[in-house]
Amino acid sequence: MTVTFPDASDMMAANRLQSETLLYPMDAMILSAADAADATLVSFDSELVEHGAELPRRLLDGDE
Repeated sequence: MTVTFPDASDMMAANRLQSETLLYPMDAMILSAADAADATLVSFDSELVEHGAELPRRLLDGDE
């Protein structure tokens, strides 16, 4: 497991994403951090899924 902390560029990317999509600021920050870490964000949150997160069942079923 790797723990990452957002840096200034992640915050700028989150700000840009939030202004383009009207996501909640925390959602934009989570999506930007996952993108910067080249990680798959898994969530049940429909707004996060709509903007790039994956549903858990897609990963469990192997339907990538």
